[in-house]
Amino acid sequence: MRAMASSTALLIIDVQHRLFDVDPRPADADFVLDRINALAARARESGSPVFVVQHASPDGTALAHGSDNWQLAKRLVLREDQGDVVVHKRSPDAFHQTDLADALAARGVRRVVVCGYATEFCIDTTVRRAAALGLAVTLAADAHTTHDKPHADAAWIRRHHNATLPQLTSFFVPIEAVATSQVVFADGPDAAEAPAQAAARAVVRVATREDVAQIQRVRAAVRENRLVTRRISDDEVIEAIERTGRGWVADLDGRIVGFSIGNGETGNIWALFVEPGHDTLGLGRRLHDVMLDWLHTRGLPRLYLGTDPDSRAARFYERAGWRRVGLDEWGEMVFERDGSA
Repeated sequence: MRAMASSTALLIIDVQHRLFDVDPRPADADFVLDRINALAARARESGSPVFVVQHASPDGTALAHGSDNWQLAKRLVLREDQGDVVVHKRSPDAFHQTDLADALAARGVRRVVVCGYATEFCIDTTVRRAAALGLAVTLAADAHTTHDKPHADAAWIRRHHNATLPQLTSFFVPIEAVATSQVVFADGPDAAEAPAQAAARAVVRVATREDVAQIQRVRAAVRENRLVTRRISDDEVIEAIERTGRGWVADLDGRIVGFSIGNGETGNIWALFVEPGHDTLGLGRRLHDVMLDWLHTRGLPRLYLGTDPDSRAARFYERAGWRRVGLDEWGEMVFERDGSA
């Protein structure tokens, strides 16, 4: 049973058989489907309407109306018995020549959460059109995807749109890109509880080599990281977590959203990153503390690290009890603390 009506609606864009079930599949297809289904379940529970937008192309083409390819993806959960609405479109704009705008207005919707496919086409166009119509927009940053393109891979395309769409301020409505775990549907005071609930679900565990791809994804996503342009190979990460030190990851519903790595031979904090959108959940401090506890067992006289002197990371380490020592030859601020607990 639905809760009281909400002023927020969920738009699921083009999650269809040809686009998600047929090889080559889009990036992180199963993870994205899981997050979309989770968003839809939370929307229904909160009383937020769910609109499933389905694209049709001309007869004889890949997504011809009524064809097998046109059908919704097999794993997408559609609950028309709970009020889900299917909208049919023929352009990248979910509002163009459809009744979506009228349906949202009739329900008193003032904000939409957008997810689905494809990041640079129908997601981008629909986000912009929704904002142009005066709707606030939340882009579920880890619940939209696309295929690799000759000019850029899917991960880069998704990062680009997550970064640039929120910079569109001339529509005079807010556009934000946040992780699925931080999307809030409920109106009123209950909404403030969502980040705490997400933090409680996160598990901090020891990193393994099977986590390396996701560790690299998190590292690349942290735009404040000056060193992100320096390529660190998978082998270097494996050496850091298996031979010279140990690593930990923050695992949120099967997705790694942060990691830390400490060098047990030198006492260096090799890395500590939290994915944007999850950096207000206290996961950085949890990853820091478990790493510090382990380093304190290594019998080292000194622990140290280097970071941009004016960054959020520098302020984080100061709050965590690290002392500023001075700038190194690369212009980074060196922090240190005693190696004993």
